[in-house]
Amino acid sequence: MPSLVDLQARTGTDDVDYEVTLVDRRTDKELQHLEERVSNISLECQATGMSQIISRLVVKIAVIVVAHMGGPVNDVDEMSRRWTTRSYELRNTLKTIPLGSIDCGLSRHRALLFKVLNVFASLSGISF
Repeated sequence: MPSLVDLQARTGTDDVDYEVTLVDRRTDKELQHLEERVSNISLECQATGMSQIISRLVVKIAVIVVAHMGGPVNDVDEMSRRWTTRSYELRNTLKTIPLGSIDCGLSRHRALLFKVLNVFASLSGISF
C-alpha cells in the first residue's frame, strides 16, 4: 500500500488497481454532519437509561449509515453500477473519495462508515 503522501500525489484519473477511501474528520463536511447526528442521538439515548443506550445507539447508527449510503440494497449488481458511476464522479470532481461523500456505498463503505461513527460515539462517552 502506498504512503499517504504518495496517494495524495495521485490524480483522480490515474489508473490504479486499488481503491482508497479517505477518512478525514477535519475536511469532510458530510462526515462531520453525520458525527453531529450521532452525537445528538447519543445524548438522546443516554437520557433513556444506561441499559438500553448501546443497543439503541447501534441500531440508530446503522439506520443513518443505510440512509446515507443509498438505502437498503435490493440488487447488488445495480448498487455496484451506481457505485462505479459515483466513484468516477467523486474522483473527477474532488480528486478523492471522502467517506462522507459516498452516497451509494457498497458493503465495505457501509462497514467503514459504521465503524467510524461507532468510534466517534465511543469517543463521545459511549463504550461498545
